[in-house]
Amino acid sequence: MSAEQARFEGRVAFVTGTGRPNGIGWATARLLGQEGAFVAAGVRANTDAKKVEGWLTEEGLNGIGVEIDLTDLNGYASIKAKSEARLTRIEEAAGAPVSDLVHIAGVTHDDVAIRMTEEDWTEIDTVKNKGPFFLTVAALRGLRKAKPGNVVSVSSLAALYGHAGQSNYVATNAAMIGWTKSLALEYEGKGVNFNVVAPGLVDTDMTRGKLTAEQWQTLLEMMPDKKALQPEDIASAIAEVLISNKTGQVVVVDGGLSEALSKK
Repeated sequence: MSAEQARFEGRVAFVTGTGRPNGIGWATARLLGQEGAFVAAGVRANTDAKKVEGWLTEEGLNGIGVEIDLTDLNGYASIKAKSEARLTRIEEAAGAPVSDLVHIAGVTHDDVAIRMTEEDWTEIDTVKNKGPFFLTVAALRGLRKAKPGNVVSVSSLAALYGHAGQSNYVATNAAMIGWTKSLALEYEGKGVNFNVVAPGLVDTDMTRGKLTAEQWQTLLEMMPDKKALQPEDIASAIAEVLISNKTGQVVVVDGGLSEALSKK
């Protein structure tokens, strides 16, 4: 392994949302593992944890699968307890605490505002906002030991521009940007960096599943090269942010889509 390929040697990366083989989460976990990190691949169910641990083994990577579903828990105390238990398990398996925490887990419940239910808001808010925030808080002790520790929150271009029928998704992704920037200010100079990566149109099952063929084509036509980004493109951007020593930044990775949106 060359020096460039070993950028994360000795690091312990906890990446959530890794359960889809063509998703951003798995692409990120795989890349960090290939570059030397011990990878804790977070998913929502124990069966998926065994599955992704098998993927790591097949790739010859060092790591474990971790179930980290926070959506079925009530209140801060239960989220904190479960987060701490998972972080302890990772530290025991890796021999060191988490140094790089990457929030990628996501879910959508799209509908127009007049039909939006409280349940449509609650799950997305837990997955993209409350859950990641309190998981981050639980990880801070270990992150401060890493010198530097890093947190990258994967939001969405939609959080910056809005998206019809996704007021819940947009609001919670925007909230993620807000608390990430706030923590960057709180921990400036204290050895932990907090940043956001905001992807545009990425060719994943999740994105394909929520767009009609017409909507997909419309967005492609707005891209300078008429191509969607791939999960590996976002994984590469996340890795670059992790080693950049930046903090408080929102890094847009959209292939030029935001330029087209800003002209609408």
